[in-house]
Amino acid sequence: GREILVAPIYSQYNRRTVYLPAGKWVDYWTGEVVTGPQVLAVAASLDQLPLFIRGGSIIPMGPEMDYVGQIETGELTLDVYPEENCTFDLYENGSIHSFACSTNTKNIFVSLPACGKSYYVRINGASSPWQVKIGDNVVPEIKNQNEFRQAGFGWRFSGNGKKYTAIKIPENTIRDRTI
Repeated sequence: GREILVAPIYSQYNRRTVYLPAGKWVDYWTGEVVTGPQVLAVAASLDQLPLFIRGGSIIPMGPEMDYVGQIETGELTLDVYPEENCTFDLYENGSIHSFACSTNTKNIFVSLPACGKSYYVRINGASSPWQVKIGDNVVPEIKNQNEFRQAGFGWRFSGNGKKYTAIKIPENTIRDRTI
């Protein structure tokens, strides 16, 4: 699709050139931002192919499965790469769920529909927020990574390597809200 550029390594030298179209692109593995159009020389191992995400994308993620429906999950993971205004429609079980992200000089807004699932939202590339809100309600910050993994509700900034803010939101909290 338009949001993801995959550049497989197909030679024994683990190097290749990649043409990035115009716009902002994010290296999925490192979080490095690159502006196109340009040609890059990239190196990668065969088990971690070069992957670039277009700025302004919302990417739904799920657990690894051998076939569709193998794992029933009540959680939807969204990888958000904010840039001005972006939207994404998820088609699931005959329903359309619309997601949106917008930014201004100080804030990032992500609109989430109520879809009967909890959310794990990863906002990539942003600085550490001083506060996360759902509507007018403040989401608790959980600084300890192990506590965050166990929590059902909260947010955490990861500033090591690839920078992102992770937000866990239980299903009963979402009623077509903006965070």
